[in-house]
Amino acid sequence: MEEDALPIRPRFLLMACAGALSLFAVSATIAWRQLSSLDTVAAAQPEETALAARREILSAVPAERAPPAPTTAGSVLAEAVPELVTMDLVPTVAAEAVIPLAGPELPPAVPAQMPPASQPAPTSPLVQEPAASARALLRICAGSPTGNYTFAAREIATRLAVPGEIEVLATAGSGENLRRLAAGDCELGFSQADVLALRTVEHPEEMAGLDPLKRVYGEYVHLLCPTASGWTTAGALDGRARLILGGEGSGTAETWRAFTKAVPALRAVQRVNDPVNLVAVNRVKDSRDTCMLWISGLNSGDMQGANRMSTNTPDGRRTMRLVAVSNPELRGLRLADGQPIYRFEGIDARSGAYENLLDPRSGPLRDGKRPVQPGSVVVPVVDAVLVVRRDFLARLPGRGSEIVAAVEEAGPAIWARVSPRR
Repeated sequence: MEEDALPIRPRFLLMACAGALSLFAVSATIAWRQLSSLDTVAAAQPEETALAARREILSAVPAERAPPAPTTAGSVLAEAVPELVTMDLVPTVAAEAVIPLAGPELPPAVPAQMPPASQPAPTSPLVQEPAASARALLRICAGSPTGNYTFAAREIATRLAVPGEIEVLATAGSGENLRRLAAGDCELGFSQADVLALRTVEHPEEMAGLDPLKRVYGEYVHLLCPTASGWTTAGALDGRARLILGGEGSGTAETWRAFTKAVPALRAVQRVNDPVNLVAVNRVKDSRDTCMLWISGLNSGDMQGANRMSTNTPDGRRTMRLVAVSNPELRGLRLADGQPIYRFEGIDARSGAYENLLDPRSGPLRDGKRPVQPGSVVVPVVDAVLVVRRDFLARLPGRGSEIVAAVEEAGPAIWARVSPRR
């Protein structure tokens, strides 16, 4: 019986191997046909339909192996060789294998290169960075909003080529204007010539970058005192006198400081840094020891008001007078170029409407009578100068000629305001 049993076992193994090979061949054939039908459907249908068909067919393919056909050979194979059951007879199709529909070919994305923080970003050739414009913003340091400097600055600004680029700044006057010019807060500024000379001597480094550009008009030194004081000249003022000068740093206050440097005796006068306006004029009218210094164009609005107030009394007598300022020491003051800082002119009835502020004098006999007419006083006249930053003209040289032309054109309007004639 052993001899008959021995050949049976090799035959059983041979039949099992043959069944496994047959099952593998059948499974491979089925997979090949399914993949072939996938390509056929994709080629025959539009792109969107083909994609849907591909997905439908692929969804029919099991992720794991297909279950074997219920044949006797398969059952015997499963029982005889259990380790073969774990093999995937149909490979799983991963999601990444689904190729998307073809679209327009795009260039590969290149990440933007940011410039280093220390370097400016390059500009597009179609958007050029503007060069330094010859029409850069021009700021003019002027004075009080209602003063002559502000009026003159606005008249000049309206005559420049691009008025909208001009800014007129309100300030306390000449002293502040020069400080702000030196600091770069403005490109142009008004100053009295004496204040400019004084500051140039005292602060040469600060003033080195500033130049006088254009004389605009002349300003007169009005020294107004009460008639009851008896003072008729500046040299007569002593320690009893109180002098209203305006704010510290104003042109009027700086002019008085120049006077006291030239005439040390004037330092005895008590300074009062109150605003110079009609309130100050009224204080002069009602006092016996308070005077007022006012630097302005001839026959300015405030001086016209003082002229009317002087005789506004029950008996019509003059209560205030203009005082002469003609000290020899003031005549010797010079600018850097050797020219006198002040020129001296007389104020009389022909040059201003100050008949109520001038001491009367007797005229020649006419028909046996000596008529009384207004007298005159001699006072310094100082130029109101337009000062410019030197680097501004160097950077934009064409603006200098434009500004000078604008000042010339604005001259008649400015003179009519600062020195009106009656």
